[in-house]
Amino acid sequence: MEKTDMCTLDTINFRLIQVAPLIQSTVGLDYKRRKFAMLHEEQLKHTWEWIRTMVVTQQHRLNAITESHGSLLATGDCFEAHILFMKTRAFVDGLLFYSRGSLNMPEILELDTQRILEIRQEAKCLVIVSALALHASNAV
Repeated sequence: MEKTDMCTLDTINFRLIQVAPLIQSTVGLDYKRRKFAMLHEEQLKHTWEWIRTMVVTQQHRLNAITESHGSLLATGDCFEAHILFMKTRAFVDGLLFYSRGSLNMPEILELDTQRILEIRQEAKCLVIVSALALHASNAV
């Protein structure tokens, strides 16, 4: 490669580096979302099933969140309440304490199934020990 070709490539690379943040901020996020949906929409069956299961099993808590944020329905913050629910109750209760049937994990957590089962066992032991300690302290 000649020196002039190398200088031209350096100039082009410099211009691309300058323009890259602008392109990423305007088009990049939408492109990534569309590409992710195209690639994984059909592949995330376990994730969608897990979300449906958590919503069904925790429906009373979800209804309570919706009712307590009733005034937020008009502003669109109800979606934020549902996301908060999924991040707190569904993950904690669903991964640690939900024991009906097998542990149906989202695809993103499949490699961590064994570790989550160990954490689940430790959490159950801690709940039992704390219940016994509370009962013993009330008996005295």
